[in-house]
Amino acid sequence: MTQKITVMYKAPPGDSKVTEAFGHTFYDGKPEEIEVDDETASRIETNPCFVTKGGIKAAQEEHKAQEDHKAHEDHPGPKDHRDPEGKPASGHNPKR
Repeated sequence: MTQKITVMYKAPPGDSKVTEAFGHTFYDGKPEEIEVDDETASRIETNPCFVTKGGIKAAQEEHKAQEDHKAHEDHPGPKDHRDPEGKPASGHNPKR
């Protein structure tokens, strides 16, 4: 028997953002509605790289948080203004 399920691929860190599995092409973080037999649905539900309908929203939020974190790592914030002895640089008031 076949069924329609909504599935989202979660690419492991460093892996391709696109994968082909179970006869379909999946894009990292993008939910897809597919039609599969019961056995394939069971295999997808137990695969750690795929999230099914119930967990998609949480997985999308986690995916966005990971992307945001990566963006912050690529663009560090302002540098701490301290002199060579570790004291705040003149004109810097840490209590502000």
